[in-house]
Amino acid sequence: MSFTIPPLMRERFDKEVAKYPPEQRASAVMACLSIVQDMTGWVSPDAEAAVGEYLGMPTIAVHEVTTFYNMYNQQPVGKYKLNVCTNLPCAARR
Repeated sequence: MSFTIPPLMRERFDKEVAKYPPEQRASAVMACLSIVQDMTGWVSPDAEAAVGEYLGMPTIAVHEVTTFYNMYNQQPVGKYKLNVCTNLPCAARR
């Protein structure tokens, strides 16, 4: 694993994890992934492993969250990211 959680990122993780009971630490996974993306621009497989280790959950469980939601960039992206509405409720808003 080549991704190391920097101190500032760890502080932000700690603030999010503190919102949950100790036995539900994994509930902060989405917040932690958002922090990683905010600070690095995307969520790499190594970052997923680091988040999993920090939260005490399997890397595959973190990866499942990353791949389920389209708000997480799984590769570096350009300056702008265009999202196209592809589901019925979104299309019905017109």
